[in-house]
Amino acid sequence: MNWNDFTVHIKKTSELTQLVESIEPKAYDIMNMTLPKETKLLVECTTYSRAIRLVNKFCKSTITGQQSYGRRGLGEWQWLLGYNESKSNQFWSSILAVNLHAEFEKLRS
Repeated sequence: MNWNDFTVHIKKTSELTQLVESIEPKAYDIMNMTLPKETKLLVECTTYSRAIRLVNKFCKSTITGQQSYGRRGLGEWQWLLGYNESKSNQFWSSILAVNLHAEFEKLRS
């Protein structure tokens, strides 16, 4: 999936994006993410995992996120939000495993 398709998709489907934009329009604009010059960005999405790859002449970085498990309810967060068990069970919680892998090129003089 290319970056433009990904940003259009995320804006339509991301509840976080919709929430932030409902509070402050244009506060969260993924199209204006800053990358170092000549850096290529690749986004890979599968049913169970997501990967963002940043590649330039100095470094190859990969950030992956994969759902570890999920459960009904907000768990310990319900008390911070002031929700009772019934209100908490209207939500789903997902725990994600996030990994960062980076390979650096040797500097040349």
